Amino acid sequence: MAPLLFRHCIYLAGVELGFSLVSAVILVSAWSISALGMGEQTLSIAGDPVLPFTATPEEARRVAERHLEDQADYLRSEWREARLGEPALFRYVDRSPAVYVFPVIGKRGPSGYITVSAHRGKVPVIESADEGEAPGRGAREGTLVFVPPYTYSVMKYGQLRDLETSAVVSVSDARRITALVESAAPRSIASDAWHRYSTDEQFVQPMASYSRYISGVPNYTQRGNGCGHCAGAMLLAYWDKKGYPDLQSNKDDKNGSLLQQCLATDMGPPPVTFAAAEDGIEYHANNKHTHLKTRVSYSCRYHFNAVRAKSLDRQKNSWPGFKREIENKRPVMVYHDWWYPVKQSSYHWMTAVGYYENTNVGERGYYVNDCHGGARRYFNYDAYCDSISWLYVRPDR
Repeated sequence: MAPLLFRHCIYLAGVELGFSLVSAVILVSAWSISALGMGEQTLSIAGDPVLPFTATPEEARRVAERHLEDQADYLRSEWREARLGEPALFRYVDRSPAVYVFPVIGKRGPSGYITVSAHRGKVPVIESADEGEAPGRGAREGTLVFVPPYTYSVMKYGQLRDLETSAVVSVSDARRITALVESAAPRSIASDAWHRYSTDEQFVQPMASYSRYISGVPNYTQRGNGCGHCAGAMLLAYWDKKGYPDLQSNKDDKNGSLLQQCLATDMGPPPVTFAAAEDGIEYHANNKHTHLKTRVSYSCRYHFNAVRAKSLDRQKNSWPGFKREIENKRPVMVYHDWWYPVKQSSYHWMTAVGYYENTNVGERGYYVNDCHGGARRYFNYDAYCDSISWLYVRPDR
């Protein structure tokens, strides 16, 4: 997988607003850095501007509470008796508010988080996860920075560091990718969703939501940068238990390590391209062969087809097409791709296992088993649709 710096979604407020005056205010804003203990730094700004359409913490909490309630009713039973903690405010590199990250606290402690946009011009719920601690916990206020595509970072020693991996990116690079991602932000959908969330009637009636989820898909953690191998392994391990035995060795461990190693041979080394994923999945499933590194033999002749969504639906990320796969209990490999204009393309493979729609607030999203850390995450489709592609994997029979 590409550096995890690129794992989190972000949008640039100045570009989003489209007002030259606001942009000027943002550019004039400068970071003044004062050293704190352990090398951590606080970012202060003279006359921190209050930008139009900025969501208040109360508005963001209202959204997060509704997301918590609705998700608990459907797929996340551990959230039924959970509550929200105090949010951490992450800012963009230009110092304008970016997102509020609300920790979810369950009976046994931390139970994931919900990320809500700090701007009413962006989709309200950005993403959520149902396990682990929330990003930013314990960090000093004013040091947290949201870097694209969806990385939670902290400012230390004048550099941005990913809170999960400590990967470093320069502030100038972060500004460039921020502007690029923001140019694709869906504004009309976001505006309507915020309006619906803020309507009082919405909160006295049940949400008109609908979910589908495929059970039985394992949640593996990737080996090194092999997110493509891991996503493919989760998918094939699922089919191995659905009437297609020998796709996975019975000697494999709980993390699918042997299968991941085999797919590293079938797909080739990272970065795994779309073509490499297609060929690797089909080769592994459709042939009798032995992997020398693992000494595991596979006698598979099932004729699986790996098909790009674009070739079937004339769209790389067709929502109706994706729903069709989930409703037919076929997990989907999902490819998040953001072009990084400075050095490289940032990408990440995951396995999509479900979807969610809420007609009351105009929200739709998809659930994934994330190869990084083995977490189950939810992403807002309209926040990411310009940067995702589906790979459908189907047996012939």
